[in-house]
Amino acid sequence: MRPSSPCEHICSRREQFASRLAAVSAFSGLFLRGSNRARKEHCSYDAFHFSRIEQGDSLPNAMARHQHILFGQLCLRPKKRVLAVACGNGTVSRQLVHFSDVDVIGIDTDSRLISRARTAAEEAGLTDRLTYHHVGDLCEALTNFPDCSFDAVFAIELGYRITSPKMFYKHVKRILKPSGRLAIYEWCFTDAMTPTNPEHVVVAQNLLQSFPKTVQENPLSTIADLIANLRAGGLVNVTARDLSLCHTDIPWYRPLESQQSTRSSPSVSLSWWHGQLSSRALLTAGRLQIFSPMVLVTGEKGPSF
Repeated sequence: MRPSSPCEHICSRREQFASRLAAVSAFSGLFLRGSNRARKEHCSYDAFHFSRIEQGDSLPNAMARHQHILFGQLCLRPKKRVLAVACGNGTVSRQLVHFSDVDVIGIDTDSRLISRARTAAEEAGLTDRLTYHHVGDLCEALTNFPDCSFDAVFAIELGYRITSPKMFYKHVKRILKPSGRLAIYEWCFTDAMTPTNPEHVVVAQNLLQSFPKTVQENPLSTIADLIANLRAGGLVNVTARDLSLCHTDIPWYRPLESQQSTRSSPSVSLSWWHGQLSSRALLTAGRLQIFSPMVLVTGEKGPSF
């Protein structure tokens, strides 16, 4: 049996996070309670990503709304062709098919998640609209697609999965059709991050050290770096908006606070990273507002003349 890659380790831990977060939320009062539907959602939803949360939200509802905001940035019409990068188990790409009536190709480095995505597509009767491929490297995988292959490309929390962001976005530009759109939710250090502030530096170092060593070699970007990478790749009309700054009743890191309040044993960590300090470091960074897991970045390929 081959050893798991760092990215596969992260994806596996992500799934563990989702199931444990559901259990934690049952005690926290954060999400909807008291109905069979809510309990079912907690148990069945396994494609976790941080989202803006309103009072009374269920976790799946918060994430679905978060996804639909992203979908709206793709400016899609029915029957268009979309690439889902780091598609995971296909939950988000299935949502997009229902939301926009498009065809989606998904790629991911975790063969187990790709297998689940294919199975779910079959069960949903969507094999004519959804295709999934296991790849060894996300950036290299883009080289296999011809020029102008897609009307749009999207991803959620991609940065720690790619080793050469500038090259990645160059490939994205090449495979997009003229005026094709890119939309990504990304993890970033925010403008509030101050390199001369000792507390900020320590928290940032703790957060980065919670990743596997291979990911640490390509640390999280600042928002300015992310914008620069897209522009260096040749994309135009690049925008970035930190949705964590938008008003909500509940901060995005509240699930981490709920986990801390349960006094879970160190071995039951609500994190998919390597090490046990990660959820604590992430929570601290969130409270200081020096980190955001929901920077909405968009760009497009210029029109062909």
